[in-house]
Amino acid sequence: MVPLESYRKEASALAEVSEVEHFGMLAFQRGKVRFAAFDPRKGALSLRLAATDPVRADGIARGVLAPAPGKYGNEGWTTVDLERMEWDEFVALLASAHALAAESGAARRRRRGNTPAWMLAVILAMAAGPAAPLHAADPAPAGARSEELRIPSDGAVRTAHLHLPPGLQGKRPLVVALHGGGSNGRTMESHSGLSELADRKGFLVAYPDGSGRLGSFLTWNAGWCCGHARDKGVDDVAFLDRLLDALIASGRVDPDRVYMTGMSNGAMMAYRYAAAHPGRLAALGAVAGTADFDPPAPAGPLPVVHLHGTKDENVPFEGGRGSRTIGTSQDHRPVQQTLDAWIHADGAGNPRSTALPAKVQDGTAVTRTAWSTGQDSLAVVLYRIEGGGHAWPGRKKSPFLPGRATANLDADSTLWDFFARHVRTVH
Repeated sequence: MVPLESYRKEASALAEVSEVEHFGMLAFQRGKVRFAAFDPRKGALSLRLAATDPVRADGIARGVLAPAPGKYGNEGWTTVDLERMEWDEFVALLASAHALAAESGAARRRRRGNTPAWMLAVILAMAAGPAAPLHAADPAPAGARSEELRIPSDGAVRTAHLHLPPGLQGKRPLVVALHGGGSNGRTMESHSGLSELADRKGFLVAYPDGSGRLGSFLTWNAGWCCGHARDKGVDDVAFLDRLLDALIASGRVDPDRVYMTGMSNGAMMAYRYAAAHPGRLAALGAVAGTADFDPPAPAGPLPVVHLHGTKDENVPFEGGRGSRTIGTSQDHRPVQQTLDAWIHADGAGNPRSTALPAKVQDGTAVTRTAWSTGQDSLAVVLYRIEGGGHAWPGRKKSPFLPGRATANLDADSTLWDFFARHVRTVH
């Protein structure tokens, strides 16, 4: 059952949304386009969804959605069975409905062609993935290509998307990039900037998909979070292990230069995998996600870099729950507590903090704190983004995520610069 207050909270949190009264119902609209309505007398929720939306089609097939009768039937209105609706499904539907409203509003103002609402549905309050770039992405160089991978794991066939840079010869470094909850590997690729950077620097990037019942709305079982993968006890550590096995066996990956990163639920999953198998990686990078599992102590040392905003309302910097925290069964672990486990495992100390020069005045400021060992001056590094929200640094803010994305730090280059200086030393 989705509580009314949870519905109101999520609907109200979407950008440029108004709460209005409509024939005794609590309704939400984007501009003049109404996309959701709740009837408190009947306890019935209605959403306006595109007829081609796969989330809508799946919901109707399983009986948790039904086409609304009457004059709204031809406009894609559906009624929602709140008693049978799971939380991750509800958030996906709400975001999809809002995306359709935004699309319809734009079409009313200017006929600029339509972007299917389902493509936007994965950009959610549940940490969907990084948003559009602050700069226009360069076209892929000639010779850059991609492959789709199918990996048997835990009785299922899992998928991943592999980006290969141009002129691929010999064994190259590999970055495994894990999407946020409610997203997928393709979205992680298009909304980060890792593939463009890989084409310039010559490394491979693998974008594995989490699991879920809603097509492109996927999550990772990172411990306490998130959604379907956690609830079903999916063994994502084993899946990532098999993915690395397959990629290394292909002969294109340098096994001593394998790195893992992730956003939000993806960062949590990266921490969980690294804690279990630190000897398989050369370094770990986390963005806006903490080690939300027990125990957080890793099985061995590993260099770690972490990027996190102090105004993150999804995964708060100081831990606990923020105003937009969803999908977790326990409070999020504080950033410093997450890093302390790795500082201890690495035998690091002597923290030194440096304020980075501001590139623009956007209300954010970045401080880098580095813990060192006798062999590595950057064994564990934290980029604390004052005023930063739940976002991929260096990318534009998503309209579905109200947190500020800093322009004073570029996540892609920061992660790669850290990775490039580290080669696996523990096997």
